[in-house]
Amino acid sequence: DFRPAEPVAGKIKKDGLDRLALELEPTDDVVARLAAGRREGQTIVGLAAEHGEGAVALGRGKLERKGLDAVVVNDVARSDIGFDSASNEVTIVTAAGESPVARASKAEVARAVLDAVDGLRARSAGRVDS
Repeated sequence: DFRPAEPVAGKIKKDGLDRLALELEPTDDVVARLAAGRREGQTIVGLAAEHGEGAVALGRGKLERKGLDAVVVNDVARSDIGFDSASNEVTIVTAAGESPVARASKAEVARAVLDAVDGLRARSAGRVDS
């Protein structure tokens, strides 16, 4: 979401520094740009690393604001899933609602996300899968 406004080529030494201020600037919103320039038949899925109780609502806001087909919400407040863990637990948010994916291996969570995307694509193509 943000990057240093003035990157430094090398290491910043702490010698003689009592404090260091870091100025950040926003990065380009790649997923919003992709959604805005979507080609026919494309399905655009965003990722939302959110924090805490309102994570799914924030993901829904991202879905609507950026014009996405789905957002995979990952609650980064939890230390037992996601980063530095072999498992994850997410909620897939679409216009039709929310689909929680229970804690599982990251490969199983990825399969659930791909299944949800396949379902979205089938509905948009008029296919009825059983």
